[in-house]
Amino acid sequence: MLLILSMTAILSCSSAKIKRAENFYDKWEKASSPISDSDYDKFNLIEKRVYDVYEKIILEISKRKPKNGYPNLKYLIIEPIVIVSICDTIIKDPKQNQPWLKYKIVNEHQSIQYILKPRSNSFYKLLYYTSEYKEILKRRNNFSTPSVYGFKNSKKAFAIFGGRLVYPIGKMHYNSPLFRINTIILSKNLNEGIIKTSTEFSDNEYYFQYDEKTKSWFYDLFYEILE
Repeated sequence: MLLILSMTAILSCSSAKIKRAENFYDKWEKASSPISDSDYDKFNLIEKRVYDVYEKIILEISKRKPKNGYPNLKYLIIEPIVIVSICDTIIKDPKQNQPWLKYKIVNEHQSIQYILKPRSNSFYKLLYYTSEYKEILKRRNNFSTPSVYGFKNSKKAFAIFGGRLVYPIGKMHYNSPLFRINTIILSKNLNEGIIKTSTEFSDNEYYFQYDEKTKSWFYDLFYEILE
C-alpha cells in the first residue's frame, strides 16, 4: 500500500512539473511573436535579404533533429540580436587550398544591430532568447544538462541550452542558446552573403547566394571548427 502511494506521489509530482514547464514555454512562445508576411512585404530590400538568409539557416538547422534521447523536443531557442554588415564583394580565394578559406570578404563596413523576429515553417517552434528570459533562465541554473526546466531525464526535455559546468559543485549554468547566429555579412549587390554561427561544440560559416531564376537562396558550409 505504501509502495502504491509512493509511486502515485512520484507520478503526480512529475505531471505537475511537466505542466509547469508547458505553461512556462507557452508564455515564452506568446512573447516570441514572429513578423507577418505583410510585415515582410513592407521591408526594404536589405531588410528582406537579412530575413531571407536568417530564416533559411534556421530552417536548415532545425532539420538536424537530435538522433537520440529527445522525443519531446519542441522548441529551438534563438538569439534575436544579430550584427549585419555590408561588404563590397565576396570572392572565392584561388590562392588557398583549405576549404575554410574558400570565400573571402572584401572591404566589410556598415555594421548594424538588428533585432529579428523570424517566421518559421521548421519542425520546432522558435523562442527568442531576450534579456527577460536570460534572467529567468539564470535563476534556474542548477539543472543537469541536457535537461531544461528541471527535467533530469532528456526524454522529457522540451528545449536544449548550451552551458558550462561550475566546479567543484558540478552544477550546470545555462548561458546561451545551443545554436547562435552571430553575424550576417551581405555583399552590396545583396545577392551573396556570409553567415557566422556557433554552438557549444563548433563555429561555422556559411556562404549564401541568391538565384535570380528560381528566386531562392542556396548555401554552402565552408568553414567549421569543432571544439
